[in-house]
Amino acid sequence: MNEKTLEDLQFNEVFKELSSQCLSEEGKRCLERKIFVYDEAQLSRYQDIIDDMGSLLDRGIARPEPFCSIQSIISELDAPFAEFDGEQLWALAQYVRSAQIFVEFCLTPPEYAESRQSARTLFEPFAQELHRLMNTLFDVLESPGQVKTTHPAIRALKADLDQRRHERQSFSIDFLRSQSTFAQADQPVYRDGRVMLPIKSDQKSIVEGVVHSVSASGATVFMEPYRLVELNNQVVMAEQRILIEIAKILGDLSVQTHACKNLILDLVEHIGEADALYARLCYRRKHNCIRPLVGKDAIYRLVRARHPLLKGHVVPISITIDPAISAVVLSGPNAGGKTVTVKTMGLFVLMHQFFYVVPAAEGTVIPLFNAVYTDIGDDQSIEESLSTFSGHMKRIAHILSSCDKQSLVILDELASQTDPLEGSAIARAILEY
Repeated sequence: MNEKTLEDLQFNEVFKELSSQCLSEEGKRCLERKIFVYDEAQLSRYQDIIDDMGSLLDRGIARPEPFCSIQSIISELDAPFAEFDGEQLWALAQYVRSAQIFVEFCLTPPEYAESRQSARTLFEPFAQELHRLMNTLFDVLESPGQVKTTHPAIRALKADLDQRRHERQSFSIDFLRSQSTFAQADQPVYRDGRVMLPIKSDQKSIVEGVVHSVSASGATVFMEPYRLVELNNQVVMAEQRILIEIAKILGDLSVQTHACKNLILDLVEHIGEADALYARLCYRRKHNCIRPLVGKDAIYRLVRARHPLLKGHVVPISITIDPAISAVVLSGPNAGGKTVTVKTMGLFVLMHQFFYVVPAAEGTVIPLFNAVYTDIGDDQSIEESLSTFSGHMKRIAHILSSCDKQSLVILDELASQTDPLEGSAIARAILEY
């Protein structure tokens, strides 16, 4: 379908709402390819899957949940030695869990769904390797991607860090209390991750240690007695050992993630396709859509069709075009609904072959078209020095040279931008052709 047709029929505006129903970025990207279906068997298969998903929801099966983004991991999977940070791995664990819920939804036992069970064709049973990777990530990490302090390697290092901090704090408090004559306060302070002692400026020579800074008034210096230097260093080293161990743990998790590369990529692809169909189901339920019949011999019938962009009280449209009729002219007063009617007919063809459902009543029949061509709106072009009439004629000439018997052509206010007699002659010639 060409972009001009999608614009004329406001398909992109309807598409945005469909895309908003997706649970994942992969589903949105799958929709953004805008692949229309032209084969009746393939269309029927997709419609069967949507029907099956709907029957599962009707029977109270738990809905799939939204997916977090894992694009940063996907983009780095091709680099075999790339290491992922905790937030990336935590997002992957959540994604795999959401995927498992979606897969289990689609693989619900047959007795809970309709006889076709088309939704089961979307996935194979969930890969055990991915299940193990997910469990490992959840065992090691906690939100938003921190290594758990209960991890055996971290727990031991954390206990050592706590002991070092306790020794440093005890020394600092004891020192300030025992040397109150030259201490400016009875509590230590922190500067750049190290503990400092506030000492009176005129007494600093009494304390053997390192002066780091002076207060704004100049009355206080912040010092590390030599023993405190050692204790601060011990704390820093203990903190570094934890960071090194965390890096090792994340590195190991990254290796396990790379080992599941192909499974992750396959899963992402399947989730995109399945989510795109699930979004169509959500749209169908929201707008009370139906699965139209495929018109044989070019019959086209709309039953109480409702244009999805109209708000408030919408007057439904019902119209039938007999297979023997190849061209229809709609005439009537201004604001009589002519343009809305032809736009609805064109949009419903696009929705049928992309959404697989339309907001209408049962009995609606829509043929499958190879192409839809439109000439709606003002085609005036300053850049090409075309008048409104010339712009329309250029568009119509393109349509007439491209269309065939499997095309739907929609012309709004055909040849109305010129002399009425000449315009009517052109319009008749186009319709006869």
